[in-house]
Amino acid sequence: MNKQLNNDINKYIKDIKSYLICDYKTQKKFMDDFKNDVFSYIEDNSIGDINEIYEHFGPPQEIANGFFENADTKKIKKKMNISKTITICFIVALIIWATGITVSVVDTHNSNNISHTEISYDISSKQITN
Repeated sequence: MNKQLNNDINKYIKDIKSYLICDYKTQKKFMDDFKNDVFSYIEDNSIGDINEIYEHFGPPQEIANGFFENADTKKIKKKMNISKTITICFIVALIIWATGITVSVVDTHNSNNISHTEISYDISSKQITN
């Protein structure tokens, strides 16, 4: 396979990915399978031009639409919701941790800067006379 065809296929694959809105694992599996199909087709048919790939497989948006027609969208949505929940929990935990560190640093800084004033009393002996 020539370098130009390889670059064109990489762009083609990237364009397809841009249309796939699903969790990473599902997208990766689909794209790995699709890449294998493309490279097998190239090997079996001595393809030398990206136009032949477009003719056989279709444009990127059409491939993505085909993915969604055949995919279990409920399963994909569930996976995306789980990923979204985990991400939100991680961000909240990170904010809480950062706030705790900030409060600790500020508190330490403030306690080091507190000036202690000493008050001394001079008690002299006075005699009480009648």
